[in-house]
Amino acid sequence: KYGRRDALNQLVEEQLKLDPNNTDMYDLKANGCLEDNDYGCALAALAQIWSVDSARGDKEYFNKIIFIAKTKPDTQAYLKWTTLGAKKFNDNTDIVSELARAFTWVGMTDSAIAVTNRLIALDPPGQLNNVLQVSKDLADANQTEKILPFTNYFRKFGDDDAKFKFAGIGVTGMQAMYQAFAKDSTTQPTSYGRIGTIGDSMLSVGTTRPEVVLPVNLFIGLAAYQQIFPLQSQLQAGKTCDLARQYDAMLTKAEGGLAVAAAGGNAQYTSIAQPLLDNIGKAKPYAASQIKALCGQ
Repeated sequence: KYGRRDALNQLVEEQLKLDPNNTDMYDLKANGCLEDNDYGCALAALAQIWSVDSARGDKEYFNKIIFIAKTKPDTQAYLKWTTLGAKKFNDNTDIVSELARAFTWVGMTDSAIAVTNRLIALDPPGQLNNVLQVSKDLADANQTEKILPFTNYFRKFGDDDAKFKFAGIGVTGMQAMYQAFAKDSTTQPTSYGRIGTIGDSMLSVGTTRPEVVLPVNLFIGLAAYQQIFPLQSQLQAGKTCDLARQYDAMLTKAEGGLAVAAAGGNAQYTSIAQPLLDNIGKAKPYAASQIKALCGQ
């Protein structure tokens, strides 16, 4: 095997010395590099084809070089070749979807979302897996809130499995955000509201599977619970009708999420939620009394 590979490499190099513009030889060289799992070598050889004759850059060429750049992985090369490919073949969903992923890899999330919306416009029903992948990439980059604009897409076009997977991505992001906020002593209580917003969006997708519905409600409840006692302190200091209503509304939101989590048959969720529900139950009469005193009701 290695003798044949060495002989082929030598032949390719000799031919390129005779004709440095021989794109077939660069393609052959790239294939040889791939057989050796040398993705850097393959990437360089295919890049030479584009330098010598960009007209050789057909869909097959871009699919190949994009795959190699992603597999190596070479983030900047991945972005470069997906950008060039999507510019030349702007209606090719395979290439455009790779561009969206490349943008997430380099942290250009707004560009990733814009390209994903372009992808959806090209073929709405057929892009569920691609939009799921971009959503996962965004959540993995701690940008879960960026997936919320895709909620309507999954609500409209997603089957039960796609809705479940999308909401599951949201759950993972909610958990990561909650843990990060809990560890950060500078976290403002209102920041937890962002987790609740994600949760409300995930529930609106329409999945009914308890594997998602229960943890989403748990984190909605936990996020609201974190805002209760700071609001209570504000109410005790400020004594306004508006604060009383905010406090009561937050109790209600926390109770709603935690109650679903506690009653879902998951022992772990119940053990987390039930003590908090007990505390909420004790706080509700105070909220009612403050609304009566401050709002005249």
